[in-house]
Amino acid sequence: MKHAFQPYEWPESLYPLRDWLRRKGVDVDALKSERQAYWMARTLGRQRTKFTKDRTKSLFPHMLKLQRTLCPNEHGGRYPTRREPFIPGTFGAASEVRRIDPAEYQKAKG
Repeated sequence: MKHAFQPYEWPESLYPLRDWLRRKGVDVDALKSERQAYWMARTLGRQRTKFTKDRTKSLFPHMLKLQRTLCPNEHGGRYPTRREPFIPGTFGAASEVRRIDPAEYQKAKG
């Protein structure tokens, strides 16, 4: 007989992180615990954070911090989620270029 599991219930304040995981292809309804949800977000977001050694502690503050990093626009963050691509040649010259005629240069140097 298989045991029925209760899926992790996402707090409303973590809905942006939940939606971010969904966009990454994660079945968020299959996550069983807060720890598993944190591990999935941390791994997919390529973040190098450590778990707390005490398994009884809540990971909610760490998940909020991770959410601010991974989806800042959805959480009122300051930084855009994607940077604009660099297109070379769009800035123009750094300063006006002065053209020097080689004959005049040699004459002045002469």
